[in-house]
Formats: sequence, C-alpha cells, structure tokens
Amino acid sequence: MMVTLYKLDARNRARYVTIHTRQPSLFGDHIVTVRHGMVSGTGTDRNYTYESREEMDRALRRLLKRKARQGYRVIYRYVGSGEKEHLRSQGLA
Repeated sequence: MMVTLYKLDARNRARYVTIHTRQPSLFGDHIVTVRHGMVSGTGTDRNYTYESREEMDRALRRLLKRKARQGYRVIYRYVGSGEKEHLRSQGLA
C-alpha cells in the first residue's frame, strides 16, 4: 500500500507525507516507511518495524487519523490486489 497526503502550511507551502508498507523483512517483521517534507525540498524517511500485521495496521490507522486531524488530504493512493481484502477487513480501505 502507498498513500501520499499533502497540505498547505501557513505560508502557503505544500507539505507532503508518503506512507508505504513494505514486504515483510527476512525476519518476518512488517515495515512501514514514512517520508515527509516539503514539495520543493528533500524529504526525510523513517522506517517503522512491527512484529505482526495487526500491530502495523493499528499504527497505520493511528497515523492516518492524526494526519487527517492536522489537515492533510489524500492526493494519491495505491493498494496492491493482494492487500485490498485485508485492508477492507481492517477498515483501512
């Protein structure tokens, strides 16, 4: 899954956040990469690791709710065919 959110700040500059779920690592952990920054500049990446898919889903739900409260809006989203049913069952799609 990949979601890109954006908002305009008080100085009318565009800010973005991209959330990308990765395939499980070699150790079975689930990884989420969050990139944020300004459209005109470079962004900052942070990788978060979760032991289970359910833990990752809870964290994604909290992150998306928090960003929506901060005024971010969805500009792009992509969900792979294998993830659609799982995300629907979790209330994320």
